[in-house]
Amino acid sequence: PDFRGGVAAEVDAAVTRGQTIARQEQRFVRLDGQPVDVEVQGTAIVFSGAPAMIASMRDITPRKQAEAALQRSEARLQGIFASASDAIITTDDSQRIVMANPAAATMFRCPLERLIGAPIDSLMPERSRSTHRRGVQEFGEGETAARHMGRTRDVTGLRADGEEFPLDAAISRVAVGGQRLFTVILRDVSER
Repeated sequence: PDFRGGVAAEVDAAVTRGQTIARQEQRFVRLDGQPVDVEVQGTAIVFSGAPAMIASMRDITPRKQAEAALQRSEARLQGIFASASDAIITTDDSQRIVMANPAAATMFRCPLERLIGAPIDSLMPERSRSTHRRGVQEFGEGETAARHMGRTRDVTGLRADGEEFPLDAAISRVAVGGQRLFTVILRDVSER
């Protein structure tokens, strides 16, 4: 019903001109009254000597439901990510920051847009960088998918203004689309 007027006009125009109707998504109603999302396309033909349209339709309701569920899940995750009081930073395999939350920008006194794309080791003192790089590489090649950092050694952060500060950190690893991503959750423990 939502598409009936537009579809009728589009079909009439396509049949009159002998054109095809490009693939598009629409919502149909089944005979039992249930809505169904479909992908439909049409081709003008001649049938019994008169112009006509042949249409092919595919039920995409499961895909649309999965997309809606994914959007809800992403919105929930984004809400958690944005409102977390701990800094959350994700890096790619080359240890460049691909994602950071507002708490990370606040903690490191650095705008989010400057964090994204920066090497993660720019957030730590020079003396810690090579050890950190090796540690992340070993973690990436190991069996463990998540671990707490700093239990055997101190973790020190470096703010954009040059101030060093102690951190509590936990790191996790996940593969997404064949790409390894590392996410670290950081807490400033200066007061402790």
